[in-house]
Amino acid sequence: MDSIVPSFKKVIFNSSVKDLSAEVAEVGLDGIINNELLEQIPIVRAIVGIGKTAQNVRDRHFLKQTLQFTLSLNEGEISKEKLEKHKAKLDSDPEFAEEELGRVLVLLDSAIDSEKATILAALYRSYVEEEINWDEFKEVSEITSRLFLSDLTLLRDVRLGRVRDTTQCDAYRAERLNAVGLVHLTMKTVRVSPGPSSTDRFIRTTSLGEKYCDMVMSVI
Repeated sequence: MDSIVPSFKKVIFNSSVKDLSAEVAEVGLDGIINNELLEQIPIVRAIVGIGKTAQNVRDRHFLKQTLQFTLSLNEGEISKEKLEKHKAKLDSDPEFAEEELGRVLVLLDSAIDSEKATILAALYRSYVEEEINWDEFKEVSEITSRLFLSDLTLLRDVRLGRVRDTTQCDAYRAERLNAVGLVHLTMKTVRVSPGPSSTDRFIRTTSLGEKYCDMVMSVI
């Protein structure tokens, strides 16, 4: 990863690659290889090597996820002051830059869905803007890797007050969100006489769930 991390840093903090990465991100996995645009992107050259192509599905998928992350990050607004401050921090501490950007690359490599690259970009943008710190970014990025994308709609509905208990949603989705710390479930028992009681649960977002939802609301 020695050459990949510096190349990645050049790309994600360079808005001039926005149009280029957008064009490549729109093509399928097969379109990632043998594309003249690829050789213009530093991270691509670092992954596939000069004069080579990404021959297997995983390499091509990793390229596509990385480009999707770059595109999404540059589509959002990051204050110039915070951006320059963060770039200076990475430049002054190569070891931390390796840890930070290396972590992002590993997460992108393991993500199956391109939507997770978009979510990760939104979280990273919040981190650069200093809305969350490094430890919080690690936490929410790990949560993202464990999330089912189909559960994000429920998280949003709970955050907006549209869903208040498990009679209004699939209970197993609520349980999955609870397992990663984004919602809190509280038991409520309703007795129907003369029959058995039915047990449902109130559902609300945790403080972490509120913060997470607010950071990714625009992309889910």
